[in-house]
Amino acid sequence: MFSRSVDRSHLPEARQPRRAFVLVMVLALLTLCALCLAGLARRSLVAGEQAAQSATDLQRRWGVLSCLHTILPQANELLETAAAKLPAQAQVWPLPASVSTEFDLGELHFSVLVADEDAKANLNTICRNDADGPHAVAALVEELAAGGDGLAVHVEPPAGGGDANRRSEIFRGWGQVFEPAETACPGEYAAKLRDATHDITCWGSGRLNVVRASDESLRLVCRNQISPDLLAKLLARRHDPGLTGLDSLLDELALGTTDRLTLQRLLSDRSSRYSVWILVRSPQRSWATLALADGSSSQGAGDLVTW
Repeated sequence: MFSRSVDRSHLPEARQPRRAFVLVMVLALLTLCALCLAGLARRSLVAGEQAAQSATDLQRRWGVLSCLHTILPQANELLETAAAKLPAQAQVWPLPASVSTEFDLGELHFSVLVADEDAKANLNTICRNDADGPHAVAALVEELAAGGDGLAVHVEPPAGGGDANRRSEIFRGWGQVFEPAETACPGEYAAKLRDATHDITCWGSGRLNVVRASDESLRLVCRNQISPDLLAKLLARRHDPGLTGLDSLLDELALGTTDRLTLQRLLSDRSSRYSVWILVRSPQRSWATLALADGSSSQGAGDLVTW
């Protein structure tokens, strides 16, 4: 009788393919986990950047709104305080027409400039009073902004021709005077715009505050309206101490009726329009805000422009 026993040690291992399959699956799962972790890390990084950006934007908006609500309504008081701090011998016209301050909020640096818009030469007034209208404004702006690096003057004549020149608001913003801002760095453009428009404005009552206006602004407003001799006398006498207002200055000049009426039409000793420039810089970029109001403590910004 024969035995049917078989020596299985010489047969191929039946489980070998299964072990290879398990190894492949383990490697695939490890690869999949690595990809998932990489995607999760990338999403976490993006979420962190977005959170940091949101925090920066919140700080910036909060800082800008705080400046608008606390500084703009007190613009006139701030200018009067700056004048009161001057030494007695320095308290002659022109008194300060702007004050500035700087502060940091987190990684953001704020630069704030408060200015009296009625102490600047009003382009609308110049356009109405000059026979050349917008062309005279273009020449004036070219003269003043010649040193403004990166600013291109492009005065847009108002629609309506001569009728438009008689309107109270011909130029309503710097977009009608300068080429638009470059989209790559609008905040830096706004900073150049702020510096180039130190003596000119598109806003205000239209009458120049002789108490705060610079000699250059006074010259620009009056040079084609009165004689050169009278203009020189006006510029010289308004630096005299002891002047109490526009009427006292005109009395000292001993003017004829026509010249007196002309200067009363062009000049004032009060202001009704103020502005605040707020420049914000971070390590990555910059922003700018221009706000205008009448200085009343009960109102916020009447006009707001952002870059």
